[in-house]
Amino acid sequence: MNDLELRAAILGFCDAVEAATVKFKMEIGENPQSKQVKAIDYDMELVEWKDMKDTGKGPWQLSKDTANPDYQKLLKAVEAGGGSTGTKTHFVWKMNDALGRKRLSDCKKTRA
Repeated sequence: MNDLELRAAILGFCDAVEAATVKFKMEIGENPQSKQVKAIDYDMELVEWKDMKDTGKGPWQLSKDTANPDYQKLLKAVEAGGGSTGTKTHFVWKMNDALGRKRLSDCKKTRA
């Protein structure tokens, strides 16, 4: 058996193990897709943000725009992420009664 045939046999075995695992999980009641978090549709730019004083870790913003539907959707996304979440442009976290956000480009500048 040459290297190419061996590689094909190993990949075939892995595919069979994966299929058997999915089938077994379905039989015992675990849906492999059940752990996927559904995307929450919001527009973070429609939320009112206040620039906060830089405390040495870079600029950040605060929002207490709780009546805004997009704030509520963003809050749900943050809670689904265990208290924080990231977008393509920002890191967002939950505080006691507000949300904070920081541009990812500013986060990279302050990492040690």
